[in-house]
Amino acid sequence: WNAPKKLPEKIEDASVDIEDNKIFIGTKSGTMYALDFYSGNVLWQFKTEDSILSTILFTKNYMFFGSTDGNAYCLTTKDGELRFKYSLGSPIQAPITIFHKSLYIADYNGFLSLYREMDATPLWRFKAAAPLTTKPIATQSTVFVGSSDKVFYAVDAATGKLRWKKTLSGLLKSTPVLHGSNIYIGDANGYIRSLSVDTGVQNWAFKTKGSILASPALVNDILYVASGDGYIYAIKPQTGMLVWKFGVMSPIFSSPVGNNGKVFF
Repeated sequence: WNAPKKLPEKIEDASVDIEDNKIFIGTKSGTMYALDFYSGNVLWQFKTEDSILSTILFTKNYMFFGSTDGNAYCLTTKDGELRFKYSLGSPIQAPITIFHKSLYIADYNGFLSLYREMDATPLWRFKAAAPLTTKPIATQSTVFVGSSDKVFYAVDAATGKLRWKKTLSGLLKSTPVLHGSNIYIGDANGYIRSLSVDTGVQNWAFKTKGSILASPALVNDILYVASGDGYIYAIKPQTGMLVWKFGVMSPIFSSPVGNNGKVFF
């Protein structure tokens, strides 16, 4: 089957996710579609007031996503019924994060907000100096998020207060990867860095020749990084030393995935 023939609008730069034998497509027109995986038939659709640019977060029976209308939505995956929505008043483009039944939402006005998942109760808000552009990454104690003015923030998960911040060399769009006491973040200036989770002190930096906009992947103690220079880099996460690199004929903006000793991108 062919998705464009099944939908009443042109699909362009859409957010696409698959869950529970359904294909979910968020569109620039602000409509979320659920299609049957096998037939492509539209099962339901839900309309927001502006574009859906963020990827979808799934939990049991529910889905969460943001819209540039300034709202984050929670729908049932079965029939698209609105459970509730979170009104932030600013466009949401970064993916939403759930950690220990709490929702972390980063928006274009620079707010990182924490909500209780079950009933959308707001718990705290942290204000950055510029739009937040990466997916928040949460631990028991800290939430990490990056901004358009090159600043990477570590925020206390309990209070919403700043723990530390570090100015890097380029726009931050890549979702950070957390591993042990270190966090790895790429920027649009071509750097991948290892920072201390506790202090933000830089352990090492590795420079590519293109923008790093996709999330790195850590598999079997190797950090895989996709760059706009057309190369996939395999790096030792402890030292930042290059293990190997593989080039293609065009920029790579998709996140690498490792499985059974192979890397896919």
